[in-house]
Amino acid sequence: MAPSPGLRAARAQIDREYAQGLTVAQLAKTAGGSTFHFIRAFRQVYGLTPGQCVRARRLGRARELLTTTALPVTEVCHQVGYLGVATFSRVFRAYTGESPSQFRKRTRRPTYIPSCFLRMYRVDD
Repeated sequence: MAPSPGLRAARAQIDREYAQGLTVAQLAKTAGGSTFHFIRAFRQVYGLTPGQCVRARRLGRARELLTTTALPVTEVCHQVGYLGVATFSRVFRAYTGESPSQFRKRTRRPTYIPSCFLRMYRVDD
């Protein structure tokens, strides 16, 4: 089933504003329907409820930040829209099977610094 323009607008709003504490009522208003109809239609089209879609978007961004940045887990938690580290860690573990710190240790690649830069900025004692 192809998504209606209203459902596409709600999905785009999730992708843009996932970290701002969206509510299903706000998304239903964007889609132009009642809350209950919106949830049913969204699940039928996208295979997830709006809440599950927001959670998946947040966790995807969190995995990206944990892998590619040196931000503390607390900062990652807040940047993806969770208010508390405990909730973030619990949800993250439920979906990935490991804590944010364990995920980072397993996936983070060391920063590569070319040897020419090391030679150029070497400080002699």
